Amino acid sequence: MSSIDISLLQLLKHRKEYDRLKRVVNSRTLEQRTQVILKDFGKYFEQAEECDTIPLTGQFMTWFSMVAHRTLTQEDLQVYRHIFHQAESDLDPGSRDMLIGKLLEADLALRMADAITAYEAEEEIDIPFQLRHMLEEYEKQGKRTLNLPIVEADESLFDDDVNDTGFHWRWGCLNLSMRPLRPGDFGILAGRPDKGKTTALSDNVTYMAGQLDTVYPDDPERTIIWLNNEGPGNRILKRCIQSALGLSTSKLVEMQKAGKLWDAYAEALGVDKMRLKVLNIHGYRAWQVEEILRQIKPGLVIFDMIDNVNFDGSVINGGQRQDSILEGMYQWARELGVKYDCPIVATSQISAEGDGLPYPTLSMLKDSKTGKQGAADFIITVGARNEEAFENVRFIGLTKNKLHVEGQPKSPRAELIFDGPAGRYVEGS
Repeated sequence: MSSIDISLLQLLKHRKEYDRLKRVVNSRTLEQRTQVILKDFGKYFEQAEECDTIPLTGQFMTWFSMVAHRTLTQEDLQVYRHIFHQAESDLDPGSRDMLIGKLLEADLALRMADAITAYEAEEEIDIPFQLRHMLEEYEKQGKRTLNLPIVEADESLFDDDVNDTGFHWRWGCLNLSMRPLRPGDFGILAGRPDKGKTTALSDNVTYMAGQLDTVYPDDPERTIIWLNNEGPGNRILKRCIQSALGLSTSKLVEMQKAGKLWDAYAEALGVDKMRLKVLNIHGYRAWQVEEILRQIKPGLVIFDMIDNVNFDGSVINGGQRQDSILEGMYQWARELGVKYDCPIVATSQISAEGDGLPYPTLSMLKDSKTGKQGAADFIITVGARNEEAFENVRFIGLTKNKLHVEGQPKSPRAELIFDGPAGRYVEGS
């Protein structure tokens, strides 16, 4: 079942929302099982007059299986039980308002389409009046349901800056030029193929894991989510373990044989080892990716690589040009960071024109001259020279830096040693 259907059930299981919004839910936009459940919501509310919120995994499941649908097979009941379990939690206020807005928009679009169809069929219909009436009704509903997202001007506005809140990098050169990563920040880490992008991320992400409870002191479920659709995910997890401990694979194997690896890994992370999750999303569509973030509370998200996600959102220019599609994808990823209150870092390749350059320029991101760049708050480049003497040297630049630390250089233009066997980058003293 799609995330929008689950969210709808999360919303309408409350009597107040069901009574207010049931008429704007058009069944033509819903999956069959969602239609069945919503009809049963109405029946259940009629029978349980004092019920304000439907206990989906409790009494409602019993009523659903033993009264409303006695002939369902065990397989069907198991599917519904899983749906009820997913819908048991409540939507956060931001998602709730967004869903209500989508419901009103979907209802408006369908009713307008019906009116136009009737007009084209030469039925007796005053099309200007009908369309105006629909728009007026939509605007009234929107005003009643929208909580104005006003940013408060109070003493807490600069708290993050005073407290230096956010995720700090393992690399001092980035901490010098950038403030810490905070929820809603969106950045890109770019490099040529096989030049250490994954290691750059694993090196820093394993350092940031121990900061989760500092950045989110009241939310111990926050998790670092690494969304992988490049190579095998087990390679990334192995690299993260290497980076956390700063050890070669042979030494990690020795620790595993001695039964010491996983405790050492958790100690190096500073949190439970499952609070850094690598998920394989090869072939996933955008809505499936968002469903992951809905089910696992993200504290930091790594998109590796976002270019490979099957994007099904609307983009400019009708999505005909590759740069336009990528621009839409990167804007979507940026919005996810705001919606789920976490920073997001996406990997990108540097085009062939940046090959051999220590500090590639802003326009050298693959398949994009401005689209990706416009969506990002910062762009970190991992540059490399092709001469043999520089085989293990990497050049770290910031071609875009909206998180600039006042009084410091916007780009560190630093030279680090790439220690592949240990999964680390080493800075000079």
